[in-house]
Parts: sequence; C-alpha cells; structure tokens
Amino acid sequence: MAFDLQTSLSIHQYAKTCKSITGLGKKFYKIHAQADIISEDGLHWTKVSSVTEKRIIWDLAKAGWVGSSDESEDEAIEYDDKPEGLLKQVEALRKASLATVVHGRHPRISLILPKIKAVPDSKEVAKILQKIRDLGVLIKTSEEIPIEPPRLSDAIRKMAAERFETFSDTLNIDCTTLLAFASDLSHGRVEPAHWHNRAISRQIEMEAEDLLIPSSLWPACGARKMVCTKEAAIRMQEIIDTIGSEAESKRASLLLGAGENALLDRHQLVQQFQILTNYPVPVEWSLPIKIVNFDMSRIMPNLPPFAAKACEKLTEINQSVFLYAWAHGLTTLSSNATVAKTFDHAVQDSSNEDSYGPDIWLSPSCRSLAGKEQSQRGSRKKNSRPGTQVAMESSIDLA
Repeated sequence: MAFDLQTSLSIHQYAKTCKSITGLGKKFYKIHAQADIISEDGLHWTKVSSVTEKRIIWDLAKAGWVGSSDESEDEAIEYDDKPEGLLKQVEALRKASLATVVHGRHPRISLILPKIKAVPDSKEVAKILQKIRDLGVLIKTSEEIPIEPPRLSDAIRKMAAERFETFSDTLNIDCTTLLAFASDLSHGRVEPAHWHNRAISRQIEMEAEDLLIPSSLWPACGARKMVCTKEAAIRMQEIIDTIGSEAESKRASLLLGAGENALLDRHQLVQQFQILTNYPVPVEWSLPIKIVNFDMSRIMPNLPPFAAKACEKLTEINQSVFLYAWAHGLTTLSSNATVAKTFDHAVQDSSNEDSYGPDIWLSPSCRSLAGKEQSQRGSRKKNSRPGTQVAMESSIDLA
C-alpha cells in the first residue's frame, strides 16, 4: 500500500511539469498496460515507477536471472518473464502505443524513475534500463526530475488540455472547412425551410446548441496563416455557384481575397466579413486564405512508402488537400472523419513503427451550405470563381 501511495504521489507531482494533459491512469485492459499520464493532447504517454534498484534486483533473483559477479557484459537478462516486472510493463505500454494513432502518429513513451540513478550501482539494473531504451522509450532518472515541482496554481494553465498548441504555424484548410466558413448556417439563425434536406435540418439544430465557428473554428485558427489547395478552392466555388446563397458567395470571396476583394488587406477583409455574420470576428483572423498549387509527382517522393496505397482511397481533391499538408508538415482543419480514419489505418498497417500520417484536426461537426431554393439553383453565372485566377498566380513554399 505504501508503495502504491508513493507512486501515486510521484505521478501527481510529475504531472505538474507536463502540458496539455488529457488523462491520468489510462488503462489498456486487453494488453494489461497503463499510462500514468497522457499529455500533449495524447501524443505523449508517461509511466511513473517508484521502483528501487533493490526491488529490481530482488525480482531478478526471484525469477532466477541474477548472475554471478563475473557474468559476461554481453549476456542477456531475460527479465520479461516476470509479469509485474518493469520491463514487462513498458513492453506492454509500447504495444498499446503501436496499436494507437493520435494526430497521425503513435504516441511516444517516457519512463520516470525517481528512485533510480542515471548510472545504477547494479550492472543488472543498468542492462534492464538499456533494454527499455532500446524500445525507443525515454527514461528520466532521479537526477533529471525537478526536486521541487511547480505549485499547482502555477502549473494548471500548462496542464490544461489544449490541442491547438500542437498545430503547425500555418494551417491547411480543406473543402469541408471552407464551406463551413462560408455557410449561412454558421453565421446566425437560419429558419428551417421546406426545401432543406434532413442533414441541413440537423445542422440547424446542432448550431442552435453549439456555435461551430465562434466556439471551435475561430479558436483553432487563432492568428495562424492559412492555405488551401487550388483544387479545394475550385471545388468550394463550384458548390457555391450551384447552390450557394448570395451571402455565402460573398463570404467565399472574402475567404480567398478573390475578385473585388483582391486588393483588401487582412484588416479590411475581416471588417467586410463582420458584416456577413452575427458573431464577433476575431481581429487576428488571418485572411485571406492563400491558395497553393499541388504537384503530386513532386510531393510523393517526400512521403512515407505507404502513402501511395493510402491515397488510392482518396478523391483527387482530398489527395491534393491531405498529401500537400502531409508533405509540408501542416495541420489540416477538416470535418472529414472518413479520410482521417483512412490515414490512421495506414499508419497502423505500416511495418515501420516510426511511421506517421498527416496531422488532422477534426472539427466537432460539419456545416453544409444553407443554399437557396431548388428553383433558383445554378442561376448564378460561373464567370467569377473566387480564387480561380488567384490560384493560377499564387503558390507558397513551406518546405
């Protein structure tokens, strides 16, 4: 009981030094593993153990693996026969990590050993630590752990879960998010109409419960620069031209700084966008979204080998969106959960344990265009695609 209490205290003390904590004591029942601290929005798993050198040696002796003093340095120690042994616990946690994909990659693991020195007195203990390091696990021993952790009142801000901290400096905006920014559904109360389909009716209800853009999308954007691929911009405009309302068309043009908005600066674009929404637009919102060119032949060599197989399941638009972001290390804002799962499965199926996919932030829900009545659709001329001309002239190099 005393050992368990000491470990619990160590966990809570060390947690004060972590950022963006999403869980404590997460158990993986099928694998019999546990991560004591889940931090960095799930990307970092930490195990804390108050085990001592004496205890490790005792376990080794009980299992029959402690050799004589003249034992060969190269002789392996089979410590993993002991189910509750430290190595066995870490191996199980690593197995759980390899079965998990968070933001396109497997979580990394750290082992905190406040009762173990960096250079153990026992050669057997040193070999155990080396076996754990060989698994790709970062070990922090007593010398590397803060003697006095910060006060909870000082640490709480850093500890609070904040996904946005892991975002890239420039964000990639996919077609679903472009449409959400343009949609009438996202900018004020839309009265249900007889021509609204079931999906739009449901989105109207969801918006009444939680305002997507003020509560999720604008905070996710912050002041970061934004880009979208030419294919995504053109597809958005095709949808706008077919079913979009006048206000939705104006918002789309402002998003991309297209047409008559091409000469407006960020401040002016935000001011004009404010006219078209019922909600305060953040002054730091970095309009316009810059349109970038996608060249698959140039990008594929920069991606892991399994990327080719993964992209077979994607439409050409989604290939442009997610492969571009992947190759340039950008976070993509999207509501396309199907694509996110496709990449997660690809990472899990890869034979390379260090494989990673694109970083995709999934918004809590999606928004379609509210649009206009069926009889009015397609009436707008398609000679002024916002972003089409911009797309031909714009590119960005984030490599």
